[in-house]
Amino acid sequence: MSTTSSSSKKDTFISRTSIARIIKDVKELRKNPLSSHGIYYQHDQDDMLTGRALIIGPSDTPYSYGMYFFKIKLPTNYPHEPPKFSFYTNDGNIRMHPNLYKNKKVCLDILNTWYGEAWTGCQSLSSVLLTICSILTKEPLRHEPGCDERHKDFFAYTELIRFNNFKIAINEIMQRKDIMEEFSDLHIIAKKYIIDNMENIISSIDTANEKYFLFKDKYPHACRDHTISSGIYQMKSLINYKKCKSDFHNLVEHFNNDYKKEN
Repeated sequence: MSTTSSSSKKDTFISRTSIARIIKDVKELRKNPLSSHGIYYQHDQDDMLTGRALIIGPSDTPYSYGMYFFKIKLPTNYPHEPPKFSFYTNDGNIRMHPNLYKNKKVCLDILNTWYGEAWTGCQSLSSVLLTICSILTKEPLRHEPGCDERHKDFFAYTELIRFNNFKIAINEIMQRKDIMEEFSDLHIIAKKYIIDNMENIISSIDTANEKYFLFKDKYPHACRDHTISSGIYQMKSLINYKKCKSDFHNLVEHFNNDYKKEN
């Protein structure tokens, strides 16, 4: 038995079993939200096969306070096939995590996008979101096979991510029109979170700046003219926390002005 979804330009046939399972997963996320993990989910009102998620970077990691947006496309035979997650918090140059590609691909075994096919019908939207959150760790390069602290770029990569977490995942991503439009409801949640945690974020930027100078003194070969380079993924960034902090102040001021206009 199948039914028709009016979610796309052409009618899409989805089995009743798949519809029931999608509804079950979404209800589970509403009944047991993952906000305590910094995870927020919104299901598309018009397209049953589309969802969107925001993961706020876990504390005590280089991802702390960062806004990580994902778009989710469910297959018509869900859960017999895994959903497809696309990663939107990137600038096309910095690879924010070994499993989160510059081309938006999310590479995880439970999504069958890593080595092997680990997806089973026992997985759910909740379990995938929790898995993604769990990989945002203190030392992200450990998620690249064969990489540990002996790798020449191990610590440089962490510092690159720490800086770009503020530059890209807060200052830039929150001003991008495509993000505001594609993730409108989640953008509002992120906006409120940033305003509510403004002082903590500023303090974190200052702490990150201190860590950068400690790194610079310890690994001068990896940081020249305040530019950190990483051979892995061919990345480099000019590290300027002073500008980053100024840009953050401007972002919050912009948000506050928006609220004044709305009220």
